[in-house]
Amino acid sequence: MPDFRLECIEIVYRIVVKRSWLEDDGTLKPEAFLIMREADALKGLSVQRACLCTAEQCKSKVRSGFGVDSLQVGRIGRLDLEVWHHEPDDEDHAGIMGLPPYYRKADLTLSEIARAEDLAGRLAAQARPQLRRRWRAE
Repeated sequence: MPDFRLECIEIVYRIVVKRSWLEDDGTLKPEAFLIMREADALKGLSVQRACLCTAEQCKSKVRSGFGVDSLQVGRIGRLDLEVWHHEPDDEDHAGIMGLPPYYRKADLTLSEIARAEDLAGRLAAQARPQLRRRWRAE
């Protein structure tokens, strides 16, 4: 299957892999949308395609987690970001492309840091909780 950009109508899931990404009230913090690894800068911030994977099935994608939030691809696009599926990935995996490489924060300009933090905050505001339960692979 070739690389392709997801349609605006698609829903994607962001898996909450760190407890520190959640506020005390269960809402998702902007930190969940910062590019903290070089791999995420190259392939995009990891999300699962809801048309091919339920929120419950997301639990099998990572060893442990704290929840799953949904986002609409069209709303992500309004932030001048895109969501792409990459050929070598699992069919239900995609990546949010266009986020600044926050893992290189020391090398970024103040405006790039501000843009990364603003985008992360906007994505967190768009995120809707679908599952709030801790799990660990057995």
